[in-house]
Amino acid sequence: MRLAVRRALTQLVPGVDRFGLVLGLLVLSYLVLALGGSSAPRILEGSFALVALWLALHASAAGPRVRLWAAAMLLAAFLAVVVITQSVADSTARGLGELWFVVVFLLTLIAVLRRVLIHQEVTLETIYGALSAYLLLGMMFGSMYGAMADLGDQQLFEQVAEPSVPLRQYFSFTTLTTLGYGDVTVATDIGRAVATLEAICGQIFLVTLIARLVANFAGRRSTR
Repeated sequence: MRLAVRRALTQLVPGVDRFGLVLGLLVLSYLVLALGGSSAPRILEGSFALVALWLALHASAAGPRVRLWAAAMLLAAFLAVVVITQSVADSTARGLGELWFVVVFLLTLIAVLRRVLIHQEVTLETIYGALSAYLLLGMMFGSMYGAMADLGDQQLFEQVAEPSVPLRQYFSFTTLTTLGYGDVTVATDIGRAVATLEAICGQIFLVTLIARLVANFAGRRSTR
C-alpha cells in the first residue's frame, strides 16, 4: 500500500519527460478560461500558464539557470500586465495582456516540442506532450486573435463587435481542427491570414508530429 502511494506521489513530482503535469495544467487553464474570461479568471489562467511553462522547461531538461531566468522575467512581465489591466481598463491594456499570453504559450510550445520530437520511444508521457502541444497551439492563436481585436482599429469578427475570450478560443480551435462551423468569420485581411496560418499549423502538426509518434511506436513494436 505504501509503495503504491509512493509511486502515485512520484508521478506528481516535476521531472524530465513529465508532460502529464503540463497537460493537466493546460486543461485546467482552458476550463478556467471557458468560465467567462473576466479579469479574475484571466489572471488565474495567467498563473496556470506560468506554472505550465516552468513544468515544460523542467520536462524538456532545460538547465536550472534557463528555468530561473525564464520564470523571473515572465513573472515580472505578468505582474506588470496585472497592474496595467487592473488600473487601466481599456483595449490597449487588454491587448498587451493577450500578447503576454501569446509569448508564454509560444515558449511553452517550443519547450514541449523540443523534447517530444527527440523521443526515440513513444511512451504515455510522449502522448501527453503531443496533446499539450496541440492545446498550446489553439490557446496561443486564441490569444493572438484577442490581441488583434483589442489593438486593431477594425472589428475582427463579422458577427461580434467585441468577442469574448471563450468565443475567441472557440474560433481558434475550430480553425485549428479545420472544422469551421462558419457561425463566426473573420472580417479583416490580417485576421484571415492568421486564421489560414493556424489551419496550416494544425494540419502540419497532424502530418509531422503524430506521424512521427506512430512511426516510432510501430518501430518499437517491430523490434520486439
